[in-house]
Amino acid sequence: MAPPKTIIFGPTGQVGSAAARTAHERGSDIVLAMRDTTKSIPGLSPTEEQSGRYERIQADLTDPASIEAAITKTKAKHAFIYLIFGSPDHQRASIEALKKGGVEFVVFLSSGGMHNGDPKDVPQSDFIVWSHAQVETNLRDVFGISGYVSVRPKYFATNSLGWKPMIAAGEVRILHPEAKWDWIASADIGRVSGVLLADGFEVVDGKNWVRLSGPQLLSQKEGIEIIGKALGREVRVVGISEGEYEEVLMKFAHLPELAAKHLVKILNGRVKGDDGMYDEDVRKEEAENFVKYGVKKPATFEEWAAENKDAFVV
Repeated sequence: MAPPKTIIFGPTGQVGSAAARTAHERGSDIVLAMRDTTKSIPGLSPTEEQSGRYERIQADLTDPASIEAAITKTKAKHAFIYLIFGSPDHQRASIEALKKGGVEFVVFLSSGGMHNGDPKDVPQSDFIVWSHAQVETNLRDVFGISGYVSVRPKYFATNSLGWKPMIAAGEVRILHPEAKWDWIASADIGRVSGVLLADGFEVVDGKNWVRLSGPQLLSQKEGIEIIGKALGREVRVVGISEGEYEEVLMKFAHLPELAAKHLVKILNGRVKGDDGMYDEDVRKEEAENFVKYGVKKPATFEEWAAENKDAFVV
């Protein structure tokens, strides 16, 4: 029996694209839900898309009416969604539109900061994780425990793109160059999501979350040096103060002040080692989840940097 038809919101992103292609490989018919249906899909050529079992439809994850209409028209039963920061109802209306249109199971791209706790226990002061937690709570309320799975990756390799202008200039000024992250390739997160979309709740051992951690723990300095090597140039790394880094984040990563301050707080926790982010037993399970859910060999940061080096060219 073929897997249910699946609608992917955000298919032009690296995670959404990989989720769509992986679910398709496993037999699902795929609906590509897009605000602009003329955009290209990373990793999916027009020929591959037109060969069968893909269709495009205009829909916006911030517009519940368009969501319900798209699902009603396509008869999709599974859906992939992501966080919309600033949603006043934490996407409640959009989630209800998914249900009303006929979706039975949702995969949500959540936050690795959630760990195993109840989403309702996340403090609002941890606002990035808290924002994801509110969507998880709404999914639970609308779809029930077995009606959704949250994918909870730790640190995205693409976060390094926030340093792009500084890398191009040959000097990256950051707080705590020694702070370590796990640098997950977005495509690998998408592949896990695609397996979950095709196979459903039955494969997650009764839990409605899957935690993911990348194959390496590398310092920020090491990560920048790897990017420099991929680009064939030397990039200098300079440690700076908290206040200076807040300004860097607002100028180069275009973050609002509140988000910049929050990231500084996270970095301080990483250096102190009291954030629980990479506890040894937990990290082992998170890293093994890639193989468990169909990624034969998750990409190292060196591999990701080599493949994405053009993204750092200004």
